[in-house]
Amino acid sequence: MVFDVALNGEHTVVHELDIFSKVGRGVAHDEIIPFSVRSGKLKVNGETSTIIDQKISLDFIKLLSRTVSRRFPGGVPSSTNVSVADDRKAVVLERFRRFTNKFICVSRLLNAVKAKMKMQTREEISSVKKEDEKGHKSNVLDFDVSYFRSATTSYGGLSHRARDALWKMVHQRTERDIKTLEEVMDRLPFFHKYPKSIKADLARMLWYDRFEDQRIIIKQGDIGTRMYFVVSGCVSLQTTDIDPRSGIKHVIHLKDVKSGATFGELALIRDMKRNYTAVCKGDSEFLSLSKSEFNNVLRHQYEENWQQRNTFIRNQQSFEGASIDQMKSVTDMSDMKSFPDNTVIFGDKTQLTEAVYFIRKGKCDMIKKISLLRTQSPYLRPSLFLSDNKKDHSEFLNKPYGKHTRICRTENHMLTVMSLYPGDYFGVGENLQDTYIITNGKVECLVINSAFFAINLMTDQLDEMKNKNEEKIPSNQNLYLKFEANRKWTEYKKSLVENVVSRKRIPNVTTEEDIPKILTMSPSIPQDLLWKNKPS
Repeated sequence: MVFDVALNGEHTVVHELDIFSKVGRGVAHDEIIPFSVRSGKLKVNGETSTIIDQKISLDFIKLLSRTVSRRFPGGVPSSTNVSVADDRKAVVLERFRRFTNKFICVSRLLNAVKAKMKMQTREEISSVKKEDEKGHKSNVLDFDVSYFRSATTSYGGLSHRARDALWKMVHQRTERDIKTLEEVMDRLPFFHKYPKSIKADLARMLWYDRFEDQRIIIKQGDIGTRMYFVVSGCVSLQTTDIDPRSGIKHVIHLKDVKSGATFGELALIRDMKRNYTAVCKGDSEFLSLSKSEFNNVLRHQYEENWQQRNTFIRNQQSFEGASIDQMKSVTDMSDMKSFPDNTVIFGDKTQLTEAVYFIRKGKCDMIKKISLLRTQSPYLRPSLFLSDNKKDHSEFLNKPYGKHTRICRTENHMLTVMSLYPGDYFGVGENLQDTYIITNGKVECLVINSAFFAINLMTDQLDEMKNKNEEKIPSNQNLYLKFEANRKWTEYKKSLVENVVSRKRIPNVTTEEDIPKILTMSPSIPQDLLWKNKPS
């Protein structure tokens, strides 16, 4: 039971249990109810009485308790307890409002991000479609480039762990560092030709260098002390000649050394000064070896490769008129490169480029793209013609019969011009527009810098090689005639086989496994160009 006691306008709360417990313990009346309560006007739960300095006995308190209990059976609620409950309820409600507001804000933010991502995805899809349509209209390349893409992957840099291992001194590298560097070399293409023992030795001796754009790494005329492997970036090799009469310097660009190639080893082998300047084109990363490290690890391997290249050059008919010194100079500026199957080595060039290619091992196919005019009417089979004249389009489409069902459009076909074998060369300046050199199996080529090749063997020799190659390449008209002859021959073979099979009484038990694989490949002649039921 709680009593709301008001004395002279001041409220206080008195609990019944507190009063009874104090009286039971023999507490003085003055301690139960203060003196100020025992004099003046006392208001208990709305009932006012006057108290004039009299002792409040225990009987009076019990009587007061019974009176209040009968009037308020459920107990008189305290204003303080009510206010405390209201405060707690307000705090909980405020927390709930804050949580609800946060949840609403997060939901709105997620919806906005989702809508933005959808919009970006739609824009990307529409841009890709536009580019595809634009590329289809322009007919830049009409065959699947991924079919001829190399299976190897490029490596664009070093990991932090590999850099940390390379920054250490040689005697400080642990076995873990050696293993890390061996894994790096397994991913770098120019280390594939070395055996595992040489890679282990290189992992103990390689140094790491990083240079900024336009940094001169090697200067012409300096003594060679290091060789470099390009890990990322590009390096321009250039030589400077001085005109003896005018004294003017002429800078000749030799080639660009990209990631996966080496430079600087020639001066270490011949103990000669640098004959070119190497300048960084952008930020680049390198692995390098000193002269002593090169002699201990790679000199024997390099001399064997050099001897193989020199032997191949001396056996080539194109170098019959060159002297021994010229052949050695060309060998110094050459490199042996391997290409996997279905790789485009060279193509769509109309003039001399940075390199001349000689096939050492393997086979390559020369593929040429030609545009043919397909005509299709409701009465005849489809036909292909070599014609770029718009008049032919209009004459075919404007014939008086079957005008609405006629089709006339331009198609691009990739035709095999010829096959190239060891000893053949390309990239000497011949016109290879819309023509591509593609590997047929694994191929190994000797790559020679074209500028150095022209300087040592004279330009006349290069022009003669160019003319010989252009004579071998047939014109579009000759290719079309061969295409038609092949179509007719295929048509004849098909009709002959069908005729023989139709007369045969023994049931055919041939399965797909009995058919040679070459016959199951995609034919070079479209099937709709062949007569299915050729009239007699």
